Amino acid sequence: MIYESDEFFIDYVKDPMLFGQIFKMRVDVWRAAENAPDNVVKNMAPNGIYIDEHDNHGTHFAVFSKFHGQIIGACRMCVHDKIMDTPDYPFFPKERALDKDFDFPIACYNRMIVLPQYQRKGVSKALDKIVIQHVKDLNVGTILGLANERRVKPLEEQGFIFFCEANQILEIPIKQNFYIFHGSESSKMKKDSIR
Repeated sequence: MIYESDEFFIDYVKDPMLFGQIFKMRVDVWRAAENAPDNVVKNMAPNGIYIDEHDNHGTHFAVFSKFHGQIIGACRMCVHDKIMDTPDYPFFPKERALDKDFDFPIACYNRMIVLPQYQRKGVSKALDKIVIQHVKDLNVGTILGLANERRVKPLEEQGFIFFCEANQILEIPIKQNFYIFHGSESSKMKKDSIR
């Protein structure tokens, strides 16, 4: 167990059965939160689950309810040596997808989901803190996250700063922006170069 509150606890995901639950929950939460059109959901997750190639090498965190033991939230973090290898590379505007703007390796923080009935109870904030600490423990200086409007304030409260607007992709009908967190001294020095 990595973190514990009165209502939930967070741990690494290693059990293959839990991955299936998380990949299905991604679709269910996204559909409910974003009012995604059915054709978009079917296109992105034809089997009712959403998984990509980064799920194989990423570090997954799950949030479990203390009352019934079920997963109520999750997120993923993966580390890369090039921007073009990151999960959200297709969303990068060409002029901002430059390796010179980053200290590598870089951690990508994404696939955050929290069941609607557990939102606004500190779950995403706890996940944010855990991912930041995990990245610092790995000695990775920069975290990159793609955020919709609801995630902006919580990320800024944790020290993330706006990096750039994301390209809108037809399959994703919501406006998103990239936010970046500088954890090491060397990455903090690059802060001015990206604004």
